[in-house]
Amino acid sequence: MRGQTEAVSIIMISGILIGVVGSVYFWGLPLIQKNKDVAVLENSEDFIRNLNTKIKFIANNGGRDQIDVNIPASVKFDTTTGLVELVVPTDSTIYATDAEIPIAKNSVCSSDTGEFSVADPETICVKSVKLSSSNYKTTYTLKYISLINNLSAASTYRVFKISLESTSSSGRGVGGEHSTIIFENKGTTSTIEDTKTIIKTKIEMSIV
Repeated sequence: MRGQTEAVSIIMISGILIGVVGSVYFWGLPLIQKNKDVAVLENSEDFIRNLNTKIKFIANNGGRDQIDVNIPASVKFDTTTGLVELVVPTDSTIYATDAEIPIAKNSVCSSDTGEFSVADPETICVKSVKLSSSNYKTTYTLKYISLINNLSAASTYRVFKISLESTSSSGRGVGGEHSTIIFENKGTTSTIEDTKTIIKTKIEMSIV
């Protein structure tokens, strides 16, 4: 009788333990994944900000620098549109979905111009899209805009811009985690278009 009682107790305790472990797994795993997604997205935002900081430093001071892609994401830039994109897949998001959100000083993601010495030379935005119940695509974009030194001038004015260029013949650079983005100042050009003097600082980029 005692042996039977002990066997029943062991079975009950085992059942309780299995239930507890199952509950922890059921409720804990999504929380662990969510915390992982939060960390990935925060690191991605830091990455695109850091990339911008490095590019602007090279544009202002010359030289060459690089940054390692140390997040699970794909990165590409297109000199046709002047856009750098960082695409991050996750199971959840920390952003409002289907909305392009500025995360830099310039508050309009679609802006292509700004006032010199007032606006920053870049726009940095993020957009999360829900693909399924546990599948999101978050895209960070970095774009350099034209800064006009006198928006009210009726005759002539100067326009300053950081211009990204590619070593690829297609004008595109594509990479992912463990890639390295290399950028180098290739000098400044000045051209006249109608009443505008266009001053571009050329930054050559490559992904290896």
